[in-house]
Formats: sequence, C-alpha cells, structure tokens
Amino acid sequence: MTNRLYLALLLIKRDFGRFLILFVLIFVVTLVASVFLFGSSSLRFVLTSNLAAQPDITVQKLQGGRIVPIERERLDELLEITGVSEGDGRIWGYYYFESAGINLTLVGRPNYTRLYHTNLDLIPPSQGALTSQRVKELFMRYTGKEAITLIHQQQAHHFPITDLIPKEALLESIDMIILPSNSVRMLLELPNDRFTDIVLWAPNPLEHDLIAQKILALYPDSKVMTKEGLRRAYQQLFDHTNGIFLLLFIILLTTLLLLVLERASGLDAKERHEIGLLRAIGYSADEIIWLKLLSYTIPLMFAFLGGVASAYAYLYVLGAPLLQQIIIGASRFAPQLELPPVFEIADFGALCLMICVPYLLVLVWPLWQKSHAGIEETLQ
Repeated sequence: MTNRLYLALLLIKRDFGRFLILFVLIFVVTLVASVFLFGSSSLRFVLTSNLAAQPDITVQKLQGGRIVPIERERLDELLEITGVSEGDGRIWGYYYFESAGINLTLVGRPNYTRLYHTNLDLIPPSQGALTSQRVKELFMRYTGKEAITLIHQQQAHHFPITDLIPKEALLESIDMIILPSNSVRMLLELPNDRFTDIVLWAPNPLEHDLIAQKILALYPDSKVMTKEGLRRAYQQLFDHTNGIFLLLFIILLTTLLLLVLERASGLDAKERHEIGLLRAIGYSADEIIWLKLLSYTIPLMFAFLGGVASAYAYLYVLGAPLLQQIIIGASRFAPQLELPPVFEIADFGALCLMICVPYLLVLVWPLWQKSHAGIEETLQ
C-alpha cells in the first residue's frame, strides 16, 4: 500500500498542471454547493425557530384596503370560537424618525413578552425602553444621549434605554423600540378601545385554516394570517437566494461534467504509454486501475473536503458577509443574521454523490480498457 501511495504521489507530481485544474474546479464547485446546502439548512432552522414564537393566527381590520385599528370587543368574540385557547391584542406601529429618514417600529411592552417569549428581566420599567444596539447607536449619534427621544405634537418625549434586545431576536427586532403601552398609544394616537391587531393561539394546527374561515365569516372586513401562511411568506423571501446559488451551482457543475466527459472519451497518449510501462515492469491490470484511481482520489478528496471546510468557515465563522446582503439587504438596519451551524449527513452524502462519485466512475472504463490491452499495443 505504501508503494502504491508513493507511486500515486509521483504521478500527481508529474502531471501537476492537470491535477491543479481538477483541484481548483472541484474546490469551487464543492464550495458553492456546500454554501447552498448548508446555508439552506441553517436558514430553515432560523425560520422554524422564529415561527415557533409567532402566534398561530393574526387578525387585522381592513378599511378601504388599508389596515386600521381593530376594536377591543372583537377579541372577546374571537376567544369564543371553538379551537381558540387564548388571545391578546397587540399595540404597535411605525414611527418616522425624520433626522435619519427611516421608519422605526414601536411596540407596546406587555404584548412583546407574550409574543416573543422575551425574558421578563429584560422588560423595561414603566418609563424605560428596550431596543437594539443599532437603534441605540442611532439616537446616540443624533441626540448624544442614551435615550429614545420621540416627537409627538411638537413635544419631545424621552425614554431611557434600560436594556438591549437579545441578539437571537434581532432578525425581527432590529428596528424595534419597546415602550410602555400607554406611551405607544399616545405616540400612535391609538384609542384605549382599539388594538393594532389581535393574535390568537390554537393548540391544533389542523384547525387553523378552519378558524380563519370562521373569523372571515364573522368579520368580512378582516385580514387573517395563519402561522402556515407566514411560513410560506418567509420561504418565498429566501427562495430567491436559493435560486441564485442553484444557478451558479448548475453552471459550475456543467463545467465539471464537461471535464468528466473529456476524460471519459479516452486516455491521452502519455497516460497510455504510462500504463504500458507499468504493465511492462510487472504491475497487473487491477493494480494499475487502483493506482490511477488513487492518484485522482487524493486531489479529489482534498479539494472536496477543502471546499466543505471553506464553506463552513464562510457561513459560521466569517458570518457569510456577501450572503447577508443577498438575503436581507444592505440597508443600515439590515439585521446581522447569525446562522446556527447545521450539519446534516444527508447533505454531505448528496455532495459526495453529485461531485466525487461521477468523476471516479467515469475513469474506470478507459482505465480498465487500456489496462487489459496487450503491453505492445499499449506502448504503441
């Protein structure tokens, strides 16, 4: 085995240029495919985690095609629908921060705990605010204070920042400011008998669509969203990213297949002469096949494993810098998406089947054909 490995390394050194092209091509194909597969798995995990904290059903009121505050009385009537276990009214809305020219999301404090399961220790006191690090830096830049300053009816309202939103919730909370409910009602001019929307929980997922139909029958002016509908919306948001990487992967894989087809068409004169010399010094046909396969397997596996490792480092160590902009945009309030490491054996096996196995299998036929030919014929 040691002699075979030594000879295989000599073959690689002798034909270094060809093996280098093979190494680079397989490395790039594996890198793109790994980012595509591992990134998709991580995004699915993030999507599933975020959806787990969302309400089962969200009800909003429409008027003239626009969302308007919904009456408090509707909550009591919706709680009487069979299958609904609990519900709550949410207080939230958008505030235009003119100095920076961006919209911020104001959220009433009690509703945030129930919806996102935030640690109760992070809930701000009666006059405090809970927000993200980026919003804090934004107000520090424009006001010079560690406080949220909001203008309403020509009057400034100051809310000290008591804590920051946990980083695991930043995907949906990067532009969020959590304030006492009464303060949010005042800033949004939301009456005490109204909510921004109503959220419901139903323990049986199979009943969600039926409950949504009952709500629409009871209140035809409602817009009803289920957790499954939200999942489909999130999936569409990420599908364009998968499409980009799939297109790039197909292009690179096609290039690799063209190289494979070129190899399948037969061995060149140098390789046929090489096989003849090995036969002449006593190597059997089977030994030559294993030796040649070993000389191609060594750079193949280094390129494959290097591509997988590089994709892992790009996604989970470097934070996928370019992928971040493709998925969630490049605005100043685009959240820093931290992809959790998700490694599935099935993905690794699929990569190996798509990239390594076809190339090695294609080599077998021309090698077998020339290795079993006569020595004189092979040398000629």
